Amino acid sequence: MTLQHFKSVIVPLDGSENALRALDYAAALAKANGMALHLLHVSPPTPTELMKAMGYSQRLRRLADASMGDFVELRQEAGEQVLAAARERLPADMAPVEAIRSGDPAHAILEYLESQDDAVIVMGRRGLSHFRELLMGSVSEKVLHLATCPVTILR
Repeated sequence: MTLQHFKSVIVPLDGSENALRALDYAAALAKANGMALHLLHVSPPTPTELMKAMGYSQRLRRLADASMGDFVELRQEAGEQVLAAARERLPADMAPVEAIRSGDPAHAILEYLESQDDAVIVMGRRGLSHFRELLMGSVSEKVLHLATCPVTILR
């Protein structure tokens, strides 16, 4: 299958240099092939979301919600800053689709992929230490192994 069969390029962005290099590559790829460019930022889950995933009781999660304050607003603002920095690197004639999601980055990227028809993913490799990667796993590795589309990972 050639790139002619794909309609869009999804670029997950975390603000890192590797992600910005992936953005440059993805923008050129999208422009050369007449594809839409999707900028995706995945924000970390809230403490309440983490507590739910870990099986904490609803009572404890409500207490955490009450003390969370402006976390969600700050998380949204941080995501918008990452997307704004990405937009600045793009040619003036490119109008990307932008999305901010929250949660586990690999799962959020894959869920976003499911909402798109005929997409490819271009992403940077964050470059975790070998020890941390053994413990946590790599987002790019998870996406590479679980995605149902071509994935390009740039360093």
